[in-house]
Amino acid sequence: MGFDSIGWIIVMVIAAVAELLTAAMVSVWFVAGAAAAFLLSFFPVPPLGQWLCFALVSLAVLLLFRKKAVQRIQEKHVATNADSLVGQILTVQETVDNEKETGRIGFRDQEWMARTETAGQIIPAGSRAQVLRIEGVRLIVKPAEEQAETHGTDRA
Repeated sequence: MGFDSIGWIIVMVIAAVAELLTAAMVSVWFVAGAAAAFLLSFFPVPPLGQWLCFALVSLAVLLLFRKKAVQRIQEKHVATNADSLVGQILTVQETVDNEKETGRIGFRDQEWMARTETAGQIIPAGSRAQVLRIEGVRLIVKPAEEQAETHGTDRA
C-alpha cells in the first residue's frame, strides 16, 4: 500500500468523522469519492487522475442521493397535544390576574395556569380567553372576542 492509498484512507476517515459529528449530509459524498480514489491508487493511475476520480464520484453521489437523503432525515414537526391549545378559545376557570398570580383554564380534563400577555389585564372567571402561546407550563391568553368561534372542546 503506497502513500496515495494511505492518503485516501485518511480522507475517508476525516469525511466519515465529519459526517458523524454533523449528521447533516455534508461530507458523506466525500467518503464515496475517497473510496473510489483509494481503489484507483492500486493501479498505475497518477495522483491527478485519482483526484479527478475523487471529485467526479463525490459530485455524482451528491447529485444522485442528496435530495432523497435529506428528505429522509429531515424531521417534520409533529404537533403535540399542548401545541393544539394555541389559538383555542376556552373558558376561564379561575380569574386570570398576573399581579395576584392567579388564573386557570381547563382544557380536555386538564387545568393549565394562565397569564395575560398584557400586564394589569384581568380576565374574570367564566369569561372566554384565546390562547396565544405556551410558555413553559403556562398558557398566555387574551380576552376572546365575543363573536369569536370556538376552535376546540373545553370543560366549560
